[in-house]
Amino acid sequence: MHYFLALLKVLSLFLGVIQASERKQNWTIGVCDSVLFSCNSRLPQNRIWEHESNVLFNDKLKLDFDLDHVKLLENYSMLIEEVTLPHEGIYRCLQDGRIITEIVLRVEVPPKMFLTMNELQNVTKISVEAGTDVTLFCHAVGALPHVNLSWTIDSESSDHNASNFTVKVGTEYQGRQLFDSVSAHTVKLTRRTGIISCRSTTASGLGNRELNLPYSTFVNPKMYISIEGIGGFHGIPVAANQPVQLVCNASAARPKSYIIWLINNQPIKSLEGVNETTSFITKDDATFDIVSTVWYRPKTSNGSITCASQFESIKEITRTSATYLTYGKTVLKNVTQTYSVQLFCKEIY
Repeated sequence: MHYFLALLKVLSLFLGVIQASERKQNWTIGVCDSVLFSCNSRLPQNRIWEHESNVLFNDKLKLDFDLDHVKLLENYSMLIEEVTLPHEGIYRCLQDGRIITEIVLRVEVPPKMFLTMNELQNVTKISVEAGTDVTLFCHAVGALPHVNLSWTIDSESSDHNASNFTVKVGTEYQGRQLFDSVSAHTVKLTRRTGIISCRSTTASGLGNRELNLPYSTFVNPKMYISIEGIGGFHGIPVAANQPVQLVCNASAARPKSYIIWLINNQPIKSLEGVNETTSFITKDDATFDIVSTVWYRPKTSNGSITCASQFESIKEITRTSATYLTYGKTVLKNVTQTYSVQLFCKEIY
């Protein structure tokens, strides 16, 4: 008999621990979300809701008006709409002074995220030269707690050693200090198209965000210009008022580019007596060879000829130039290649 009573006592203590653990809960939600707390009281009177030992409701009478967006429902559940940082803390529902429910509420602020490249903000699409190093900055600002940042390139985890991650104290929000995280990542892009992703993560998952940056790459063509079939650094005599064949080759370009001719800094379309033909060859590696042929009658004692290759959707120009002397020698200048990036920007919020 004594053994049975002792067993009941131990069992009652064990159940009490379970009930107490069920009553105390830890909740983590995001700012501006809503949350509903249940009291589970059995009697409809002598009930109190309190926050950090401050009485919010005594039965149905509201006593604390400093905490906004708090509503008492018919079943004595309490609804908090548009949770803010001041809502953090310990909530208790009591009946006759006994704790029925205890909830520890933690509020997190998710970050605002954006990407930058060089001095350009909110980058949403890039086109870069294939095989060159590109450095991007992923910003996750105004977060509580601070977030961790990671990168993936075309759904594959990128080299962590190529990233530089820093956290600093940001702005103040509702009496709390927020955090700004920045990750600089350098990558060499070689595929024609793909996706660069930056992810923010927190332990609760409420700060998990992802930015996806579509990219494309281009390949500048190799430029070669010839006069009467001779190029490089050779020269040929050019007779005035006689047809001269000019040929421009732009090889191994990606995507397809088009040829622009300038004679004495004038577009050939604005000149009389100039005929042009252009052909395109698609290669197995998805690059293009472009050949443009122009027949021109030089009328001045000297002048300049420029052949430029430009992509249709990218502000990238590769050009080669030559100068000519009538009845003299024509000398080709070195090919000049320039590098630029075409960015498409908009606000990310």
